[in-house]
Amino acid sequence: MTSAENSTPRSSNSSKSSTMNIPEVGYSLRFYGNYASKRELADSLAEYIRNSGRTGSVETVYSLYAGDETEGERFWGLPRECILTALKLLETDEKCEIFSTGDDDECAGVKFFD
Repeated sequence: MTSAENSTPRSSNSSKSSTMNIPEVGYSLRFYGNYASKRELADSLAEYIRNSGRTGSVETVYSLYAGDETEGERFWGLPRECILTALKLLETDEKCEIFSTGDDDECAGVKFFD
């Protein structure tokens, strides 16, 4: 297999300058001994936002996977790329908008909608 075949595909949306390139994860994500699809992870994030009263809020991506307030959630401690992939699904569903403050993707944020 060539290195090009091994590389992670990237999706981009050139119509939005604030949309970041987010790696697609083509396999099930494993966390806390359970297997979850990208959709299940996205649904877990949406459920957390809804149940915690954060609909309409802006959160950092970092706070979702490593924040004190999310510790103990199914998605806490997952790699950033997994969280971004799930958020991209929610963005497609128009449940959130992912944005960044510039070239530093570590400052990426996400606004959640109803």
